[in-house]
Amino acid sequence: PWAASIRAEGIVRSAYPDVPVVSIHEEDIADVAVSVLLEDGHSGATYTLTGPESISERDMVGAIEASIGRSIRIEKLTQLQHQTVG
Repeated sequence: PWAASIRAEGIVRSAYPDVPVVSIHEEDIADVAVSVLLEDGHSGATYTLTGPESISERDMVGAIEASIGRSIRIEKLTQLQHQTVG
C-alpha cells in the first residue's frame, strides 16, 4: 500500500510507525497451504505463521530508503485518520 504514495509524494502514512510487527510474505502462506492440503498428517493441526523478525514501520521505511536511494517522510496519522484511510 505504500508504493504509490512513496512514488508520488515520498511519504508513508502510518498511525503506529514505531510499533514492531512481524510480516509474512503471501507466497510463504501459500506454500504452507499447499503442504497442508496435499500432505497427510495435518488434520486438526493448527499452525502459527510468522515472519523471521519483528520490525517497525519506521525501520521498514529506512530499508526502502536505502534501497531506492531517496528520503521518505513518515506522516503520523491519528487513530481516526488511520481507520478512515485504510
